Amino acid sequence: MPQKKSTAPKLDDITPSVINKIKDLRRAIGLRKFTSANDRSYTQWKNESENLIIRIFGVTSNQYKQFRDIDHWFITSKPSQPHSYNDAAYYKMLKNGFTKEQISAMSDEQWAKTITSNGVFEEVEREENKRQEEYETKVQNHVDMLKQKMKDAFTAWLNELELFQQEATPKTVIGKSSGVSVKNTLTQSLNVTVNIEQVINNIIEDVRANEPDEARIKEVEENLAVLKSELKKEKPQWSKIKTVLIWALNFSRDIFLKVLPIILDKYPNS
Repeated sequence: MPQKKSTAPKLDDITPSVINKIKDLRRAIGLRKFTSANDRSYTQWKNESENLIIRIFGVTSNQYKQFRDIDHWFITSKPSQPHSYNDAAYYKMLKNGFTKEQISAMSDEQWAKTITSNGVFEEVEREENKRQEEYETKVQNHVDMLKQKMKDAFTAWLNELELFQQEATPKTVIGKSSGVSVKNTLTQSLNVTVNIEQVINNIIEDVRANEPDEARIKEVEENLAVLKSELKKEKPQWSKIKTVLIWALNFSRDIFLKVLPIILDKYPNS
């Protein structure tokens, strides 16, 4: 059987529009409402994301395998539905002394009257409501875990592509008069400033879109404002930057991984 051809990423393919598309898909998974892998909202996002990952990294890539593994986990580890109402009532009746034969001989009307008169109906209903609430909580936790796994994976891939794109950016220009290679310090400085603004603004946008807690949003905005202010200075204070970096590490792995590259760009030997 022939091997599937890998379509490893090429530098020319990593355009700003591709980077933005990945960011959009990462943001979308946090905003979508779904409860299972069969929900249309999830399948639409999955198909779009899967196609983009194959286009960028290829079908034989680790990135595509990671994506498929997370999706497989979501499908195979879904919470189990609680027992049906009638099953629960049946076992309650057996506990109350009724035999299987007696229960089988009852008509639907007799069954309804018996479980009501024996208090089984109310008891089962209470338990059913409790089990249903617990099930819905498990489903929500399951979906939240999927969203976090996917967002972490997309963040890692995005950082990889952004760094790859950054490494390929020309750092020198050729002097017209001498023909020697000289550093374009001004261009580098402008690029760093744009990257700082873009990265930090994107982080804040993502948090505003996905974080329901206003206090946590404000915390992000305040800390990143300090970071942006320091990084744009000619001589930033490392103590302030280090404080924000420690905060980011404790607050969110996602945010930490996003701010780390721009800090390392400013402090390559840290």
